[in-house]
Order: sequence, then structure tokens, then C-alpha cells
Amino acid sequence: MLLNSMKEEFYPKISALIKALDFSEISDSRKNVLNKAAEKLKEHYLKGELQLVFVCTHNSRRSQFGQTWAAIASSYFGLNISVFSAGTEATTCFSETINALKRAGCEVEKESDNSHNPQYVVSWSYKQSTILFSKDLHHGSLPKENFVAIMTCDDADQNCPIVFGSIGRIPLTYTDPKIADSTSSMQATYDKTCHLIACEIFYLFNQLKK
Repeated sequence: MLLNSMKEEFYPKISALIKALDFSEISDSRKNVLNKAAEKLKEHYLKGELQLVFVCTHNSRRSQFGQTWAAIASSYFGLNISVFSAGTEATTCFSETINALKRAGCEVEKESDNSHNPQYVVSWSYKQSTILFSKDLHHGSLPKENFVAIMTCDDADQNCPIVFGSIGRIPLTYTDPKIADSTSSMQATYDKTCHLIACEIFYLFNQLKK
């Protein structure tokens, strides 16, 4: 179902990953959550361009995956959606988040030399990319109003009850892969989280496209 005009632009490994996504891996209860999220997003999407901000506490792992896969899915389905990510505080985009995206087939270039919080240009096709770096909800690169906040972690959802400027708030939480940091299972855990978020975002946008 890849749009013909974009088919040759997507990197081969990303195209193969997308074609291999299996929505049957998503439980019925989780699909119910995603379907309700799609209904809410469609209400806003039908009114014009949709802006999404993926939010977690440190904007270092899950929200960065969310931003990336939402950007990819938006271009894949030909949807007019702008995507961003933020945290309740700024830290850094964790290195294994970037490594997992590379293993998934994205190409990544470090755009800045800021050792604490570098910016990464993440591309999935020969013409499309998104920029990842950690930022808080007040950063100047983010929309100030008319956006939907997608809460990707319980902590941000509970401790940030109001996201000022948002026109909607959707909890779509994931287990933090940080639990595997500095362990032998770190790579596998990040790859699993990356794949899970990719699958669910594509399911969500597929519902939105209908």
C-alpha cells in the first residue's frame, strides 16, 4: 500500500520493515486504544493540518521513536501531519535510540556538535527527514497552539496534567527501554520498543487514513 510516487524514494530496508509490519501482533485491547485515538485525531485532521507532539519525561527515547515513526507514517500514507516531540524537561536524545533507528533502516547524521544535546537528522527516504534532539514543552521549535499531545509515558501523563496550547491529549504509553540500559539485553530491548512503536503508529495512521 506504499504510495507509488514515494515507493522508490524510501530506503530499501525501511520499505521492507514497513511491508513486514504485522498488525495481528497488536492485542485487541491495544487496538481498542489505538482506534479511539484515531477517532479523536480524525476529528482534528478533517478540520485541516494536524500537528502532533509526542511527550515523555526526558524526550530521549519513546517520544523520539514516536516522532520518527509518525513522520515516516505520515509520508507513507500521504497525510498532512506535522510531528514533533518534547519532554517535561530537556536532557539528550539517548544514543541507543539513534542506534535502534539506524538498525531499523534510517540514515542518521549528527547536525550539531553539542556534546550534551546534539541534533540528529534522521532520514527514511532520499528526500524526507526529521530532526531529533531533546527539548522541553516550551522550546521555540514547537507549535504553541492547535496541536494534539500524545503522551508516551505514564510519568509525563501523570505529572503534566495540562499541556498548554494543546487541543487534545491522548495517552499512548510504552514501557521505558531505559530499564535495559547497560545490560546485555539493551540492544534487543530498544529494537523491540522501536518496532512496537512503529507497528502501532502505522496501525493508528492506517485507521486515520480510512
